[in-house]
Amino acid sequence: GHAALGLAVTQGGLDLPKSLGQACLIKLNRPRPGLDLVPLLREYATSAIDVSDGLVADLGHILQMSGVGARIDKKQLPVCEWIRQQDRYDFALAGGDDYQLLFTVASENVDRVIQQARQAGIRLTIIGEITDSSFVMIDRQQRDLSNYRGFDHFAG
Repeated sequence: GHAALGLAVTQGGLDLPKSLGQACLIKLNRPRPGLDLVPLLREYATSAIDVSDGLVADLGHILQMSGVGARIDKKQLPVCEWIRQQDRYDFALAGGDDYQLLFTVASENVDRVIQQARQAGIRLTIIGEITDSSFVMIDRQQRDLSNYRGFDHFAG
């Protein structure tokens, strides 16, 4: 959600603490793709996508193509303290341009991937799990994410 926060600051719709605002502008204007993950993805990923149109939209592409659902744990989302304190998860869920890599791994390979990433100095965050159906975020209750929208390149 950092890039989305940076965009909101640029557009004048959000006033953030100076250091956070500057960090978010850097994330917006100079994204760093996770190319160091490519070897792990080649070996273990069962699907992968960059989060450029928003987490929900991009994960939704994977889910739709795979005919499955997902359960996201809100507490595990790697967001800044400002988003947590303000409960503005919309920046992380629907905001784009973060260019983080989102990928799935078979459950039997999760520990192996985490270990290899740690050895390579790569930070990974498990945000949820793939399910048979539905697309929800777990908070105090389940929130349906199936109608949550990120950026749509074809919207008029």
